[in-house]
Amino acid sequence: MNLINKYLPEHNLNVFFLNILLVLGVASFILFFFVINTGGVRTSLIVCDINLVVLILMRAYNPIRYKHIVYTVIITLFLVIPSFFISGVYTNISTIFTVLKLLGIVLSIHYLTIINNQLSIKVLLKYVLMVLLLLTIICQFVSCVLFHMPYGTFSNPHILGSTSILTLPIVFYFFYTSKSLSKIVFSIVGILNVITLILSNSRAAWISITISCVFGIIMFLRGTKRWISLLVLVSLLFLIICIDLRVEMRLSDLFVNINKQARVFIWNDVIKILEHNKISEWVWGHGVGIDRTVKYPSYEVNFPHNFFLEIVYDNGIFGVFLLCVPLSFLFIRLFKDTIKVVKKDDRVFLCCLLVVFIAWFLDASIVFPFYSKNSLYPFSLILGGMVMYREMLIQPNVKNTILLD
Repeated sequence: MNLINKYLPEHNLNVFFLNILLVLGVASFILFFFVINTGGVRTSLIVCDINLVVLILMRAYNPIRYKHIVYTVIITLFLVIPSFFISGVYTNISTIFTVLKLLGIVLSIHYLTIINNQLSIKVLLKYVLMVLLLLTIICQFVSCVLFHMPYGTFSNPHILGSTSILTLPIVFYFFYTSKSLSKIVFSIVGILNVITLILSNSRAAWISITISCVFGIIMFLRGTKRWISLLVLVSLLFLIICIDLRVEMRLSDLFVNINKQARVFIWNDVIKILEHNKISEWVWGHGVGIDRTVKYPSYEVNFPHNFFLEIVYDNGIFGVFLLCVPLSFLFIRLFKDTIKVVKKDDRVFLCCLLVVFIAWFLDASIVFPFYSKNSLYPFSLILGGMVMYREMLIQPNVKNTILLD
């Protein structure tokens, strides 16, 4: 007890154990969603939410103090509340709850990373996330290669591809910041991740991670490092295409027959549907989660495979403005922050985080519905990291480092 009192001068024992429980809640959420892919996600989110409520009631956490958290809560509520007035009983309550769950993850990540004590929960969080990262990549690789499961532990190639591109920049971060033996481990894991990404056969994931990596190299590197990195990336892509003919065939089919792709037909049909919008529907949309199935001769589509068109239909121009403007400002501010950050490891983390955001947006926007767990759960982790880092830079009482060494 004396040791705990020594290292926890500002936090009582109850808050300390709540912090541990919250770390386990976030960790189990990541484990069940990205690794095991079972129904434990809901239970994990409930654990996080209950812990947050208790911490707020105990005054150990006051989210109102942080403007980016306030903005996130307001924007989320303004996205879903109008739906009850627009579509009424046709609003899908399950979809609304999926959106609101985003807040629980964002608040959990924010709280865990602003704790400012000597026995840092952030250190525990860092190593828990590192273990989960390794488990995710190894589990999906083993599922694909050894157990011949075409989509890993998932039911869709795009989910497997999305998982691979979201974890790849984080692997690079740990590879860059680790030493000696750890570098070997993360380099091997990175290779396994690339193999899994290729096996996913998700062209959207391939193109998304390529564009985001090119963006990261051009914007965050200078001089010789930039050109060497671009040369390595191009060489790697060329090697993959030469080794695996499926990649060449898939990409060739995409670019040669771009006008015949199913998504192009879907986008054209959605635009035709939007042309019949009333003025009020252009402004506020039709509501979140309502049925919008379009039937084709051989299949049905219930989302437009395009975030912009989907949000225009569901939330109108108001929703597009509400999402795009704040996210654009946050991205631009964080991009500028990469120049200001003194600590090199933190700068690399921030660059990788922005690359992950770009990869997620490019990939998820054409393969998943925006208001779905496959889009919003990864986005909640990314947004939580972005909000956390921005608050660390503007709050004088928060230690200006991402994760303690």
